[in-house]
Amino acid sequence: MIEVFAIIGGMVVLYLAYTFVKFSSFKSKLMNEFGRRGIPFEVADVAYAKSGDFINTMHANGESVESIVDEVMQRYPELF
Repeated sequence: MIEVFAIIGGMVVLYLAYTFVKFSSFKSKLMNEFGRRGIPFEVADVAYAKSGDFINTMHANGESVESIVDEVMQRYPELF
């Protein structure tokens, strides 16, 4: 019985690690795309803070990083 809990616990830890790495990679790509467009990191970080739910929803729907950045720049022109 304890083996079952150990296996389930290990699977949960692996899933959480996978999710963390996947998110970190996405945010890094997003910030790099802002940087390619000449947007300072601080401004991109504020844009992410303002529209994080929207950005994460677009990412979950399979939108490319480029199209996400385009959409954020259109929604918040006062930041850019």
